[in-house]
Amino acid sequence: MLSCKRNFLTFLFLFCSLYSNYSFADAVVTEICPLRHGAPLQSVDVFDGTPERLAYLIADEFKKQSGFWNLAYIYDANRFVTIRCKYEDKQILDVKINYKIDRCDYLIKPKKQVKIFCH
Repeated sequence: MLSCKRNFLTFLFLFCSLYSNYSFADAVVTEICPLRHGAPLQSVDVFDGTPERLAYLIADEFKKQSGFWNLAYIYDANRFVTIRCKYEDKQILDVKINYKIDRCDYLIKPKKQVKIFCH
């Protein structure tokens, strides 16, 4: 009985480990704009291609404190996305995303601080 229980627990552990690794690999979430000490992120712009092309993307869902952009279609057309990070101290950082992402979500936290995550 003890051996059977041990084998079952081992199987259960391995199954859960494999399942969680599979799920994690398929759902990697990345925060795009780097944190800057003393200068929180204030807003972002999302572009189809380079910002110089002025192809701003409007969020697919836009709420007061959250929203998202569906972006898979851009990569399916062999293009890329650039995220423009705008900080409180007026600094701007453009982040070109060469690898395929399906979606970027934003959250607006208290004090108007923005977080953007892509997966």
